[in-house]
This record gives sequence, C-alpha cells and structure tokens, in this order.
Amino acid sequence: MSTKVYFIDGGTFVQDQSIVTFAIGIGKPFTSQVSSVFIDHPEAKIIVETGMDPTIWPDFVKRILVPGQTDEQRLDRALARIGVKPDEIDIVINTHLHADHCSFNRIFKKATWIIQRKELMEALVPEVHEITYVRSCFDVGLSQKLIDGDYEVAKGVSILNTRGHTAGHQSVAIETENSGVFLVTGDASMCKDNFPGESTISPAGWPCSPVLDAKSHMRSLEKLGEFVKSTKARTHRTCTLLYGHDQQEFKKMKASPAYYE
Repeated sequence: MSTKVYFIDGGTFVQDQSIVTFAIGIGKPFTSQVSSVFIDHPEAKIIVETGMDPTIWPDFVKRILVPGQTDEQRLDRALARIGVKPDEIDIVINTHLHADHCSFNRIFKKATWIIQRKELMEALVPEVHEITYVRSCFDVGLSQKLIDGDYEVAKGVSILNTRGHTAGHQSVAIETENSGVFLVTGDASMCKDNFPGESTISPAGWPCSPVLDAKSHMRSLEKLGEFVKSTKARTHRTCTLLYGHDQQEFKKMKASPAYYE
C-alpha cells in the first residue's frame, strides 16, 4: 500500500496583508487559505492541521481573521466525503496552536496528538499579544505526544522544528512514491512571498508580522529553504510547498477528494 495525500480546502479568512508580509501591504486585505492534509499512510492515518471552525471562535478573533467557510468546507464534512471517520484517525499534528490551525482537534478523540512541548506551554500561558491562541480549540483532552525538535512520525513523514512564528512551530514533510515530496510549511511561510528563493520581496525570504521570535523565524525559513534543496538533490524528485495561507498556490494543487500518491 502506498501513501496517499489529500489536500483539503477548509475555507478562507481575510486579514491585513501586512500580517502576512511584514510592513508591506498595510491596509490591503489579504484572502488567506485554510487547509488540512489527510495522510493515508500504511503505518497510520494522519491529519496535519485541523483548520478553522469559526462557530467556536470568540468574536474578537473573528474581527481579526474574518472567516469565510461553507458547511461543506468544515473538516468533518470534508473527511466524510472521502469516507474517513474521525475515530479512524491515529495521529493529529498541528503546525502550531493558533485558532485557524487546530479548531477541529476535538473531533479526533482516539488520536495521539503530536505537538512541540514549547508550543503547548506557550499556548496555555500566552503573551498578552498572542490573541489567536483559543484554548477551547486545542485543549480538548487528546492523548499527547510532546516532542522537542525534529521527529520522525512514520516512514517518509517527518516533523521539522521551525520555531519563530510561535514558540514551538513545526512543519511537516511527506514523501510519496510517485508525486515527490510535499512540505507543509504552516505559518513559517504563510505565502510564497515569505519563502527563500521564491519571494518577490527578498531573495532571502521575508517574515510575516506576528512572530514571537523574529530571528528564529528567519532561521527557520533558511532551514526550510535548505530542506527543499537537499531533498531535491537527495531524491532527484520535486518538493512541493503547501504554504500556510497562500490561496493562489493552493489552487495549483489537486484538492480532495483527489489525492497524490
């Protein structure tokens, strides 16, 4: 059995572009894609990012991240369309615990939740400006696997420590047999204009605005850039990026119920 990878459209929200590209686009609305990834792996069924559920967000979050989500874009409905039940999921991975990345954690009651120790600590006791940590989205009683740094989840599925945007941000790499490698950047790279070598702003990449540690964030962008180069050299295959919130780049990919393998 080969690994199948499904990219799930979870809707959008609108935020100021200067949040996505630091100091650039102030006052310009930016439509931000929300997505989840279902990995049907021979060793485990894995969800990366559980997306947004504005029905459980406080009003002040919905004023900052103005949501646009249909009923069919809810993660529970999207999984049902490909015949997957929440209780079948073995592992849940969030790149970080902001509300637009973990709102459906609560439905995966039998899964093990893999999260960086520092991320959970920060989310439970956030700084005053870290207002998109919504405890009811992530503190839902799942069995936890707390990690510190890079981690192999299953053969061909790896977590990369990419802290900076948050205290314990992580990205996820997924190898497939026929479609190359996919790199889920999370908000280490919200859009293509953040990524080294892809950005139109700076060849070294460009930060997003809400970062807990800006220097670590830039080092993480460098790490992801090096990962792409080394992966292409090692495997002689493509390395396709799923950015945290880039709607235009997401539209270039096959969306669920279609899949890659």
